[in-house]
Amino acid sequence: MFISIIELGSFVKAAENLNTSVAQASKLISKLENELGVQLLKRSTRSLKPTELGLAYYHRIKQLMSEFDEIEISIKNQSRAPVGKLKISAPNSFGTVQLSKTLVNFAQNYSQIELDVSFTDRTVNVIEEGFDIAIRIGELKDNNLIATPLSQIRFLLVASPLYLEKFGYPQSLQDLESHSCIIDTNFKDPYEWTFFEKSPSNVLHTINVNGRIHFANTEACLAATIAGLGIARLPMFILKDALIDKKIIPILENYELPRRGLYAVYPPAKHLANKVRTLIDYLKEQYAYPAEWEIYE
Repeated sequence: MFISIIELGSFVKAAENLNTSVAQASKLISKLENELGVQLLKRSTRSLKPTELGLAYYHRIKQLMSEFDEIEISIKNQSRAPVGKLKISAPNSFGTVQLSKTLVNFAQNYSQIELDVSFTDRTVNVIEEGFDIAIRIGELKDNNLIATPLSQIRFLLVASPLYLEKFGYPQSLQDLESHSCIIDTNFKDPYEWTFFEKSPSNVLHTINVNGRIHFANTEACLAATIAGLGIARLPMFILKDALIDKKIIPILENYELPRRGLYAVYPPAKHLANKVRTLIDYLKEQYAYPAEWEIYE
């Protein structure tokens, strides 16, 4: 009643709008003012205006009603089966090796969702190119997007038995400078490798490496490593099978490479579409750290 009186500017119009009498409307406002212990309306024969407290009360009530509407919409969306098309982007190697399997299972569980998926190492413009979700690894640069953490990507320093038999095991981080390293040029500083000591001090070390093999593709880096062409730092999501089959082995295990965050990024929205929320929740469940690809021993 109070909101109708403020917005319509009179007891008569508010009473008509709510299908009640003017007397009942006046009675309800008087009761509200008595309960609050303040005057909400300035009444005269010619005008009806809210007091300063009345106006503040009006705005607060409107805000609460808006929040209630949002909650109601959110609950209704969650109760419905997700439907529609999802346009998704992901880094090439992660998409091919891991996300593709996850999305196949997702599609089997949600038959009314259509998937349009692109795997590329180009940083797509999510909003301008019409993507619902993009998967990102590492540093996030799009401040105009919402980011949801999905997991962490662990990296290992690895080499093949063939390479180590021929060139020997590096005994220290400094030894890497004299070894042939396989360079993944997708990294911001591909020749600068950073390590943490596995000790309470957690000391940081940075080593500059070199090598004759350079790829802007993680799968190609792995293939070169298995072939014995050098030492590589590679993400666990691509290493599991090769580690199990002993095609590569971890080296310098007293040190740890920095982990990188795995995120789902998407445009901001007042009400996140149910299909988007459903996929994000599914990815969070599937990739919760430690993800399946992290466990190989």
